[in-house]
Amino acid sequence: MPCKSEKAVHSSALYEAVFEKLADAVIYFDKSGMITCANPAAGKLLGSRESWHGQHIRTYIPAFNGEINHSDHVVSSVENTTSSGYHETTLQHGHRTIPVELSITTVSTDGFDGYICLIRDISARKQIEAKVHQQAEEIRRNHEQLAHLDRISLTWVMSSSIAHELNQPLTSILLYTQTCKQLFRQQKITDQDFIKTLERVEKQANRAIDIINNWRHLINQKTLPAQEMDINKLVEKTLDLVQADIAARHIHLNFQPFATPLVVEVIETQIQQVMINLIRNAADALTVRPQHERLIRITIKPTQDHHCVKVTVQDNGEGIPQEQFHKIFEPFYTSKGSGLGMGLAISQSIIKDHGGVLEANEQCKDGTEFVVTLPISPV
Repeated sequence: MPCKSEKAVHSSALYEAVFEKLADAVIYFDKSGMITCANPAAGKLLGSRESWHGQHIRTYIPAFNGEINHSDHVVSSVENTTSSGYHETTLQHGHRTIPVELSITTVSTDGFDGYICLIRDISARKQIEAKVHQQAEEIRRNHEQLAHLDRISLTWVMSSSIAHELNQPLTSILLYTQTCKQLFRQQKITDQDFIKTLERVEKQANRAIDIINNWRHLINQKTLPAQEMDINKLVEKTLDLVQADIAARHIHLNFQPFATPLVVEVIETQIQQVMINLIRNAADALTVRPQHERLIRITIKPTQDHHCVKVTVQDNGEGIPQEQFHKIFEPFYTSKGSGLGMGLAISQSIIKDHGGVLEANEQCKDGTEFVVTLPISPV
């Protein structure tokens, strides 16, 4: 069994080996702050022994200030404390400023009374952190640019949508006023007919105002109140709004309401917007037909369980090519040379918000058929 002196020699040799091989810098300094000893790892930070021996610790660690006479004071004099118990600061060596973490312990043994300071060079970590921060900043700027592009895109979509919706009432107003002016010049209009025409112009103007108000509510994130109403009467009122356009195109309109009221809870102007869009699309599809053959059929029926109502808009135009069926509800898709391609996308979104479905019947063999399905309000 080894004697105490042998153990001491062995411990001393082990300590010196650890001291010499330790990757972190180890500095000993006394109560006055003078550096008395350092390991080879510290030499890489401080330089040769001649340069650091006998120097004050503040020469290399400017964060130390005042009298160094207690370990608590030493610790509190350093800027930041990490979660691992190390204190983050900087080490000054000539013109170099090196980011470091340090930990300080009071030591009082035979022949030495002072502090041991473990110093860890964190330059590489700081470089990585800076690079990560730079990348994060670039990502943030990219997100801001994408958000800006999204806002521009949304503005364009909204402008296109508003233009699409306002086109119908403004076109009707133009038709009414042109017809009225022509008949007035020919002296073929009575006072009663003139007043009726003005009333129709007034309806279309109010419709345009409703459209603008709807968009104002949407932008302000305000929900318009839904009302319970008979879908038969709602569609009938909508047909009054498109009457001039339908007549000008020489289209026969066959409206088949249901025999009894079918009450739905809807935002009236929005459902009118959907119906007007479907009717106008049907009218556009009929340009290939001779005037006497142009037909739009609108039917209203409840489903068998009486939980929903189906409003069908069918024309006898050229129909939708099979390969285009999956695209018709996509924003900006249009088969018209002058179309914006927003009508069906907006209409489908409106019906979805009402808890319903807007779909096209792929099985329709004569023209095109769209079906709006809305839930019937419980009695």
